[in-house]
Amino acid sequence: MAGVQRADVTRQGGYFPHIDGLRCLAIASVVIYHAQFPFLHGGFVGVDLFFVISGFLIINGLDREVRGGGIKFRAFYFRRLRRLMPALVPMLAFVMLAGAMIYSPVDLKTLAASVIATLFFSANIFFYTKSGYFDTSAETRPLLHAWSLGIEEQFYILAPFSVWALWRLFGSRYAYGMAVLLVLSFVAAAVTVAYAPTAAFYLMPPRAWEFLAGGLVGIFGARIPASRRVREATAAVGLCLILSPILFYSTSMSFPGATAAIPVLGGAATIWADLHGRTVAGRVLALKPFIWLGGLSYSLYLWHWPILVFGRHLAGDDLSLAGRLGLVGLSVAAAWISTRLVEDGAQRCFSLLKPWRLIVPAAVSAVVLLVCAGTIFISSGWPQRRSAEHWKLAERNTWSNPDREACFSGTTISPKARTVDDIKAGRVCRMGVPGEPAKYLLWGDSHAEALRNAFDIAGRKAGLAGAFVGEGGCPPIPGIVDVSRGSDFHCKETNQAALDFIKREHIGIVVMHSRWVGVFTHDYIVPGPDGRPIHGDDQGAMAMQIMRTIDYFKKIGVTAVLVGPMVEPGYDVPGTIIGPACCQSTQRQLYARSQWLKSAQAIDNLLEPMARAHGIPYADPLLTYCTNEKCAANRGPLPLFYDYRHVGWAGAALFAPEAARLLQAGKARHEQLQKSR
Repeated sequence: MAGVQRADVTRQGGYFPHIDGLRCLAIASVVIYHAQFPFLHGGFVGVDLFFVISGFLIINGLDREVRGGGIKFRAFYFRRLRRLMPALVPMLAFVMLAGAMIYSPVDLKTLAASVIATLFFSANIFFYTKSGYFDTSAETRPLLHAWSLGIEEQFYILAPFSVWALWRLFGSRYAYGMAVLLVLSFVAAAVTVAYAPTAAFYLMPPRAWEFLAGGLVGIFGARIPASRRVREATAAVGLCLILSPILFYSTSMSFPGATAAIPVLGGAATIWADLHGRTVAGRVLALKPFIWLGGLSYSLYLWHWPILVFGRHLAGDDLSLAGRLGLVGLSVAAAWISTRLVEDGAQRCFSLLKPWRLIVPAAVSAVVLLVCAGTIFISSGWPQRRSAEHWKLAERNTWSNPDREACFSGTTISPKARTVDDIKAGRVCRMGVPGEPAKYLLWGDSHAEALRNAFDIAGRKAGLAGAFVGEGGCPPIPGIVDVSRGSDFHCKETNQAALDFIKREHIGIVVMHSRWVGVFTHDYIVPGPDGRPIHGDDQGAMAMQIMRTIDYFKKIGVTAVLVGPMVEPGYDVPGTIIGPACCQSTQRQLYARSQWLKSAQAIDNLLEPMARAHGIPYADPLLTYCTNEKCAANRGPLPLFYDYRHVGWAGAALFAPEAARLLQAGKARHEQLQKSR
């Protein structure tokens, strides 16, 4: 990541090699995490370590300036420009070119928008606004990693003005004002991660305290001497605080917020411990291999994610260990070239005495990229690259249910979308035997809607009429909310309308399905039986809440049946079948990625025994799509999924026999229930 200039902006210009070693730890953990190697599951905290390092270096330099006569704003921003732009522009150009060869018009348009946001230092805000349920997966977001660059760039913009303003207000005691800001930002982070975790992750204010922690070390560190024994202990503890989250954190936990305090404190402690002399930990971090990789950290951060994303997109299903190692090696090679030819060249060639020599080419490059990205965006993804027939094959709408957008309520922007009032008035999507009152209801989110074709076929076979009610990202659990969603999310209202519809229409069988893998995460909250909130990552409690919903149906004379977690390929299946625009694609069998299969199996192993214990008919989609731990994503040129995690109409047809079995079991159970009442 940017991490500013190498670790030579310290007191009196001294060089602290252990900071480059910390950069090595940060970038190595991030790359290993992104490459999905079977260890370092908490490697994402490397970004937080970068923030601490940046705060230390930037605020330390500003502290020397403000105490020495005043902040040199022009020189500060010129150094930021010289550090960031020369390496960033070639990476953005590569991403645009590769995206034009690989992506569909829809995905290329989104990519162009992300390029524009990155150039305007707002990638974090862009991806925050694009974090909804229907957005493309990480496989079509080669600039997703730029969210952290956006936060750093916003910190660079604000830091000199903040230090100047605090100095004007408090004089030499301005650092105490900075400490107050740190506390306020930390409290904001802890609160935000509980109620709006997506905002806590992507936005600057809940992350500011991490920079300020490093900044306060830069201000006070040199003034707090300590014995060698204290510094050795501090360095060792600090290194442990960094390594422990990298080794033991996981994406299932609430992060950032208070959990980020451990790596941040570790980074701050490790930096401080070596400001007055080398420690053992500092000597280890100062080993030449660590310093070498730390020196590549900015370029490696820029290049590794796009290379991994494009490599996975072209590969389709699981990359082998050798393939992932190859992509990481390619990333390191690209980073070395970028660092030696571009970054170092910019540091040597462009000086404050002749700023136009950097500003002019940087501005021209940015304008060219903006024009290209803007043209692609305005043209809706440059569809002229290939024939209309090609894009029709790659387009998701070709393989999804034709009226998909019109069957949802709430979250879709389609003018045909249902509303809660439509559900209350009985204006819902129908299936099964036409023209008769609905006897069964398919209730859930977009994963449930994707199975409409299966339950339409099954309903006709069983001689039953049915209906669908649902909202994207809305599990069929009364009272549930997703705290990461905005005001356009009406899940509670939709689910209440669904319950009213079931009673009013005298529905006998309710089929419950959702993207259960996503439900069992921290973002989803439902009131528990004692009134206390249950988070999805409390998987046992959330599963019991699903069973309570089913027990409620039993009390009102309705039979509920449950469909377990659906297979998720983890990549754009139609786009992968079609292949890149540059090459003739060869037809091959594609499979879902193993990480999705493992997640689905874990949830299935949780829900299926509970359903059996409650006497609930249960269907496991993995039995339909998977054989010998491999789940097919296509049948020749026919994709079974219309994007990276939703089954298509053809794929849903494969599930029809299981759906018919489920309806028959539900019908039999409902008849028994009616006889016993």
